[in-house]
Amino acid sequence: MSNESAIWSFRSRACRALMVMAVAAWALPSGGCDMDPEPDPTLSVHSSAISYNGHDYLFVTSPKDWYSASYYCESIGYELVSVNDSYEESWLHQEQIAKAPYDTKWWIGGNDIPYEGTWAWNDGSPFTFVNWWPGQPDAKYSNEDCIVDGWGQQWNDWACGNQAYFICEQPNVSSRNLNSFTYETGATSNATTNTYQYSIYASAGQVVTAGTCGIFGGSVVYGDTWLRVKNPTGGEIASNDDSCHGTASNISFVAAATGNYTIHGGCYSNNSCKGTVAFIVGP
Repeated sequence: MSNESAIWSFRSRACRALMVMAVAAWALPSGGCDMDPEPDPTLSVHSSAISYNGHDYLFVTSPKDWYSASYYCESIGYELVSVNDSYEESWLHQEQIAKAPYDTKWWIGGNDIPYEGTWAWNDGSPFTFVNWWPGQPDAKYSNEDCIVDGWGQQWNDWACGNQAYFICEQPNVSSRNLNSFTYETGATSNATTNTYQYSIYASAGQVVTAGTCGIFGGSVVYGDTWLRVKNPTGGEIASNDDSCHGTASNISFVAAATGNYTIHGGCYSNNSCKGTVAFIVGP
């Protein structure tokens, strides 16, 4: 095991990093360090995940510092994203721009917290691809130990305590509950009436991703699909019209409570459409 791997061999790597910093400062983090965190339900409306190249990605647009972002990803069975090649980086940038203004900062999993100048991915994968902004990393200010993406669509070393959006990654899509259903309808007034309804059971904290694109098996047969999701009490928690740079739909949410969540399949405006919705529930 490498030195980097040994440093991160604890059950919660982000928690370990917080403890190391606390010891150095002779103070424990406020509220201590919970090794069995509960998923944060406040992020459920601010998350959007799709699949790419066999991996599942959760884009979280609620700003957090790097440690809290990593802690959250781990609490739902993900890791802060590791970027392994230029193709993945290009795809991530497309999704970032679709979800937030250009040059919005996004935390990724790269850091040199254990050893200054030795960059590593939080999930332990090889650190072979880089996309640094010219002149970076420069450690211009002390403790710039974490990597933020979106700096002119490149990377910068940034203080880990800064706030930014973040991306979680889960590689084991094939091990999760993958299923699908097909619907055809019309005159749905943007999926608000006359929709096809499909119920999905999810436990609190599980990530549910569904779409007519972005997930293996999802597709648009014709028309412009529109998906909405309602929670067990009937409240709408997610909606998507055009995703994956087309007329398909992709939505994701973290279940805030255990129960049946209803996907409403509809179409743009009052037009007709037909699509296959693939969905994943887990972990």
